[in-house]
Amino acid sequence: MYLTRNHSAADARSAQGFSFVELMVAMSITMVVIAALLSSYIFLGRNLVRYSNQQQLEAQSRRALQLLGQDVRMAQDVSCAGTVPYNPNDASWQTMPTANQVTLYLSVPNGTNPPYNYTVKYTYDANARTLTRTISGTPPPNINSNPLTLLTGVTNFSFNYLDKQARPAGNQLSVKQIEVPAFTTGTGTARSGTWARFTAASARLVLRNKHLIR
Repeated sequence: MYLTRNHSAADARSAQGFSFVELMVAMSITMVVIAALLSSYIFLGRNLVRYSNQQQLEAQSRRALQLLGQDVRMAQDVSCAGTVPYNPNDASWQTMPTANQVTLYLSVPNGTNPPYNYTVKYTYDANARTLTRTISGTPPPNINSNPLTLLTGVTNFSFNYLDKQARPAGNQLSVKQIEVPAFTTGTGTARSGTWARFTAASARLVLRNKHLIR
């Protein structure tokens, strides 16, 4: 007596493995899943870079305005072509400083020695889109006298000069307040999805150590 086994059609197909069509469908589904995961990864990466750029721009703008405010409040004069300290025989004091540059004259007591006399210059370069701070003269030892680039990628930056009634100053001698209108800094690229920008402005900064009556 011989035993025989009948194979079903399903058993026959399983013995043959996957067909070419089934393999292509599986690969297509896998590629779609991988593409979706990769797209999500790139999207999250760009968002993280853009957020980091935004935070960096905000920190730079706040630091620049804070440093400007400190220098303005300590300054005795706003200088452009005039000699510092103020000389009544120097007619150039009747001119006005430019909108893209402010030079502040500071004098700090030095005990029994002559005071530390120095100037701090803030310059906006529209072509390079930078705001720089340079110091000349003899600053106190605790003052960083190295040139600093405070802002990069900045547009629409300017200085407004006001008198003690907050009206536009008529000449250099009447300048009592300084303000920076709204400006914008930007970094990154739109093509890569990392472009970020930040808009800031200063309050009215009063020259506390300057006396308008001379």
